[in-house]
Amino acid sequence: MGNENVYRYFLWALAKKYWQAKGNGELNSDSLEEFNRTQNNDLSILKVLKLQFLATAAQIIKTKNTDILDKFGQFKALPYGPVDVVLYNLLRNDRLTNLSAGVHNLQITNIIDENVLAAEERELINSSISIMMGYNPELINLEAKHLVKLTHRWPEWDKPYSFAESLGRKSALMHLDRLTSNDVDRCTDKYWKI
Repeated sequence: MGNENVYRYFLWALAKKYWQAKGNGELNSDSLEEFNRTQNNDLSILKVLKLQFLATAAQIIKTKNTDILDKFGQFKALPYGPVDVVLYNLLRNDRLTNLSAGVHNLQITNIIDENVLAAEERELINSSISIMMGYNPELINLEAKHLVKLTHRWPEWDKPYSFAESLGRKSALMHLDRLTSNDVDRCTDKYWKI
């Protein structure tokens, strides 16, 4: 599974895409202070976790390859949808250097050194975000509550969560590797648009 640098880079890449999607140009040291103002970004823990699931799923669906699960892959079905429990714990325990996310937004204290990952790892993460945006360029701008609603449509979340509930539990392991099957069609708007 991924290390802290993988998650740090993912959040940095996501923040850069988000900033561009908002029409603000490139996220860099000059724009970081403005990005960190609560009213300027709504990349809460909940929103980041939903976008990470959608980016991971998009990569698997498009490429029919599960390599990204070597980076992220401890997804569980929880009440508010799919959650990578490693990323959740890193954020909740404030364990990512130069990054923190809370109920309202993502805070970045310094530019993230992109060279903490090999070029192929960066490309895999960037590709996952781009593929997700290809399915719906507005995903990154949706409120967290809409992303929760959207991820609740996915059988990869619904089946394990329903099973967990039947046992009186609130979580279950998700199996995203099944998205590589040709029998699975998750390219429709049902899974990507509100």
